[in-house]
Amino acid sequence: MVKSGSADIRRRHALWPVASTLIIIVVLAILTAFVVTRTSVSSTVMVDQSTQPVGGVSSTKSAEIVYLISRLTPSDPYGQETGRVRVVNLKTGEIVKTIETGGQPDVAVAPNGERLYMAALEKTGDVSEDTLAAFDTATWQVVWKTKIEGSSPTDWGRVVYIGNNGPSALVISPDGRQVLVYKYAGHDSWVTRIDTATGALLAESPRMSYCDTADLTSSPNGQWLYISCYGSNDVRFMNATTLQVEAVLAIPGAPFAEGPGVPPYTPIGGVPGLMVGSVLSADGHWLYVVTDEPRIALVDLERRSIESWVDLGRQGYPAVASGSVTLSKDGSRLSLGLRTKGADSEADEIRSFDTRSWKKIGQLRTGEGIVQLKAGQDANHLLSLLRTVQVDGQTLHTHTMFSIQDLAQSRAASPLNLGLSDNEEIVRFVIAP
Repeated sequence: MVKSGSADIRRRHALWPVASTLIIIVVLAILTAFVVTRTSVSSTVMVDQSTQPVGGVSSTKSAEIVYLISRLTPSDPYGQETGRVRVVNLKTGEIVKTIETGGQPDVAVAPNGERLYMAALEKTGDVSEDTLAAFDTATWQVVWKTKIEGSSPTDWGRVVYIGNNGPSALVISPDGRQVLVYKYAGHDSWVTRIDTATGALLAESPRMSYCDTADLTSSPNGQWLYISCYGSNDVRFMNATTLQVEAVLAIPGAPFAEGPGVPPYTPIGGVPGLMVGSVLSADGHWLYVVTDEPRIALVDLERRSIESWVDLGRQGYPAVASGSVTLSKDGSRLSLGLRTKGADSEADEIRSFDTRSWKKIGQLRTGEGIVQLKAGQDANHLLSLLRTVQVDGQTLHTHTMFSIQDLAQSRAASPLNLGLSDNEEIVRFVIAP
């Protein structure tokens, strides 16, 4: 028994170096795998950062930032109109930055808020040029500036509709890599695609006719551009890669005049039925096209057809103001600016509708003319641009105000104190993502 026990002990002692070696090998293997895995993950993160598209989607979002776009009228009747963009923190009321611009400015913000793209008409001597510039919103330095030219030497292709308070002519692709610019000459228009990293012109669409003022909306996947043409009362489906219009959907009911010598798409004044705005549903399946009656065409974007119409209560005159159509962030509430005092009045009342039942769920009288409405962070909050006109003898004085309306309180809010100059009028605003 003793001999047997001694033999077992000797065998265990003999095996211990082998076992120890195996344990060390296993531990080293585990550590090596851990290091390799960490190195691999670290490399992947670095690759993601280096290939992040300029202005692409980021987890860092701008905190309640709005860009207010102003037009400054020169005192000299032969002087050059200029513009101004104020960057405002809505939570604090602080004006973060003021940028002096050329005439008729238009802006768009990258999905992550890190770039501001600004189009403006700049004049040097007797030469006027449309330009598009990219700003770094951390330093406000100009990253690049490029000239936006017409499609031929004879085209005077304007970039923006800001002169008549129309919708923005700039759209940023969802991945932030491209800015799409809508420009026009007479009744012809084009879409130009520009690289957001360099400002280089990438491509341009064929000429479109009679689209005129238009809402431009990108599909969530960036494959399509939906162009709601106010001039021809139709929706055009443009392939965002080829910039070819692959389908056109007419929105019926527009009061267009007909007859010998009457130009195409000539509206009959005072008769409702014209398009005033469109918004994309939260799930990207529907385009809500609003006419001034007010009615809504529910456009199925996959089928490219009108699924149904929603009648919001006809007024007998053009009741909805252009620029006053907006959808809440969660897609549950559509809000409109309506005229309550007749066809020649400005919109002075906000009405909100549930997008599931289309029942009215909110109403607010502003007292001033509504120029633009945009949904805020909260479903009850609407950012509004209001205008009032005062008559002094034979002189008209236009005053514009920016405020946040709270539909839950059913009362108009006090405007922000922005220190506008006497010759300055806010014409539009853009909310940072």
